[in-house]
Amino acid sequence: MALLPLPLVVAIGSLVLSGLAGRIASRPRLIAGPLAVAAGFLLLLRIGGHNAHGSTVLPGTFVAALGMAYAVAPLTSAAVGSVDERYSSLAQGFNTAVARAGLVATSSIGGILAARGSVLVDAVFVAIVANVVAYIAAAAGLMPKRPNA
Repeated sequence: MALLPLPLVVAIGSLVLSGLAGRIASRPRLIAGPLAVAAGFLLLLRIGGHNAHGSTVLPGTFVAALGMAYAVAPLTSAAVGSVDERYSSLAQGFNTAVARAGLVATSSIGGILAARGSVLVDAVFVAIVANVVAYIAAAAGLMPKRPNA
């Protein structure tokens, strides 16, 4: 139950935020989304043995989920739009399959954490830091290059 907001916010947020596609270009959304996910993961680093769910887990998962939701539509468009037109249906099917697999993984992580408890805490912290680095690197790779002076 602790991670339930993650898939809910991603699902609902993706629907709501997909309307921004016509008003905000893909690149800024593909930069801001991963940075928000990184910020959410950094908030999750505050989790300790005696913290309340509402002050540690919930804010981190909510911010990370909003970042994911913000980047879903432009990421899907980029993935499907980058292939030859004759393969666009295949690309869309593959993208959908990967997204569904991600939902299964996300929905199962709460049970895994609950079953293993404190044994996984250190591993989770390492995974969070690795994800933060990966999301910041992804955002940095999409930032416009400055011309050499």
